[in-house]
Amino acid sequence: MHSRNTKLFAVILYALLLAIPVAAFYDYDDEFPEVEATVARIKFLDGKAEVRRVDSEEWESAVMNLPLVEGDEIRTGRDTRLEIQFDNETYLRLDENSAIKLVSLGDEGAAVSLSEGKLLVSVYEFDPSQGYFEIDAPRTTVAIAEAGKYRVDAGNEYDRTVKVAVWDGGTARVYSLDSGFTLKNDQSASMELEGSYAGRWSVARNSGYRDAFDDWSESRDEYIIESLKDAHYGDIYDDGLYGADDLNDYGSWQRHDDYGYLWSPYGSSISMYSNWSPYRYGTWRWLPYYGWTWVNDEPWGWATYHYGRWIYLGGRWYWTPYGYNPYYRRTSWWRPAIVYLGTYGGRICWYPLPYNYSYYDYNRRYRRYWRDHRRNRNTNQPVNQPTTPDPLNVARAQRNQLPPLQRVPANAVVSTSKEEFGRGKGRFDTAPPTISREILSKKPVVNDSPPLIPSRSEILGKKSPDIVISERKSPVQNGTARIGAANRTAGQSLDAKLKQQKIYGNRPPLTTVPRVTTPEPGSKTEPRTGVFDRTGNGQKENTDRKVVVPPLNRTNAPETKVERKSPPAKSEPTPPVYRPTPRPTPVERKPSPPLNNPAPRRTETRRPDPPARTPPPRTETRKPSPPPAKKPSPPPAKSPPVKNNQRRESKPPAKPPANEKSGN
Repeated sequence: MHSRNTKLFAVILYALLLAIPVAAFYDYDDEFPEVEATVARIKFLDGKAEVRRVDSEEWESAVMNLPLVEGDEIRTGRDTRLEIQFDNETYLRLDENSAIKLVSLGDEGAAVSLSEGKLLVSVYEFDPSQGYFEIDAPRTTVAIAEAGKYRVDAGNEYDRTVKVAVWDGGTARVYSLDSGFTLKNDQSASMELEGSYAGRWSVARNSGYRDAFDDWSESRDEYIIESLKDAHYGDIYDDGLYGADDLNDYGSWQRHDDYGYLWSPYGSSISMYSNWSPYRYGTWRWLPYYGWTWVNDEPWGWATYHYGRWIYLGGRWYWTPYGYNPYYRRTSWWRPAIVYLGTYGGRICWYPLPYNYSYYDYNRRYRRYWRDHRRNRNTNQPVNQPTTPDPLNVARAQRNQLPPLQRVPANAVVSTSKEEFGRGKGRFDTAPPTISREILSKKPVVNDSPPLIPSRSEILGKKSPDIVISERKSPVQNGTARIGAANRTAGQSLDAKLKQQKIYGNRPPLTTVPRVTTPEPGSKTEPRTGVFDRTGNGQKENTDRKVVVPPLNRTNAPETKVERKSPPAKSEPTPPVYRPTPRPTPVERKPSPPLNNPAPRRTETRRPDPPARTPPPRTETRKPSPPPAKKPSPPPAKSPPVKNNQRRESKPPAKPPANEKSGN
């Protein structure tokens, strides 16, 4: 028995020794990092903008390639345009004087809150079953349903109108505090926030009017689409490594036998930097969930400083999308910086992590601050996935050859004092040769005691003016309107909840709308109409036709039971007989005495007249007056006739003039 155990132990030890060259001497990246918080970035910035982190009250200056995480707030100044990239298919653009907050940002989807200003979202591909994208505005929530273009204007303290527009094949569901509807392609809707028409939506077709913000967004779409056409997604790098399409305009690719595909920057791309090397020109910024993060100055450096490895070959720097890994990677994990960082003689030093070493987590000491805020909410990806061998490493194993250990040149070690670290664009110098040799001699392996670098609290209030905005910012005030159509929880979508409440009225909709047909004579079935199931429980109606109709939008109203009787057995129903209400019999009255000139009586029937009064007796009979004699035409007179004014008193005729005699 003892001999058998010895042989088994020898076999296991021999197998372990065969695996030592790969498993021990050449570490590879861990597949599942401790922090998986989704990170967006500022891809383009023209003007001035500020960012406030979720764990700070300071407003910092925004720059290109600045990482953004859940809870961050972004503001744009006057004459400023800003673009945020979430992945290769989703881009959000802000106009001047706009303010948003990244309420939710994860693998399951994203939600932003626009308190004032204008934003435009371009979605090239969208699958609602894989994620969501929602926009909250004053008293409004917009849920994107298809790929397209979406613009939301939240107004400001002077413009109290919310506007939503959809085009390029998009479809969105729009919700307010008391209603919900679907906005189709090439439609727009607007809602007043104040006044007598507050809360009322007006839907119309998109007009041909375009402003400068629309034109700028269109130009950005054209540039991005052309860049994605020339990118190498699915060939050289995977889709998770977003931002790699920027490299085509600043460098070239080539194939290497030991490292696979390598990218190197053009000389013109780094000629403006003196003694350029990776991780030399930029700043260290504190990023929630991750810690200290490198923010590069190069416009093309997003992918090269947060993914892959830098390799120094033949006096030139190259970048590879992946470090050494004997297996295919399923996805590329975002890292705050891929460097080895250590301290020596009161200075903090760092250099690009070599190709052969696994990721070095220099922020591990501060991970306890964010252990309760991890955002691992992607349940679609199983934890234990099978790995596939890398063909390049299989060929190396057949040749009994491993990739050579990378040697970092001494002038690639950058250092700064602890007082300058993380406070702004401090002076990053090349470390002295003695310090460089000491730092490079240490193997970059993470242990339980990472280097003692300053924490965020240690440098709070000591950052340089090029990072911290000295002007005190007041909170955004857009009237008294609340943001969004309902309270939002980070990491959760509101679309399904609001659709059930605002559109369906908390009633179950029919999954399939039956075809409306006319029932045959004698049939007891009735045609099905409407979009809701009137049975109240979504089941088949009973044969006794007793239906309980739920009240519409009344949660506290009692239910009313409506009983319907079966139709008569006759094939043709008997029409109802109209029986008018009998009218009262008119009262018989005596005829009135005749008058001299009685008027003709009306022959039609009318209501009974009141009893007539008897006229008093007359003493004499008045003869009819003779007709008036026709007056002769007056002779022509020299002077016009005087009008007879009845309101004036009659005057005696005027005397004839003295020179005229009467009778002559």
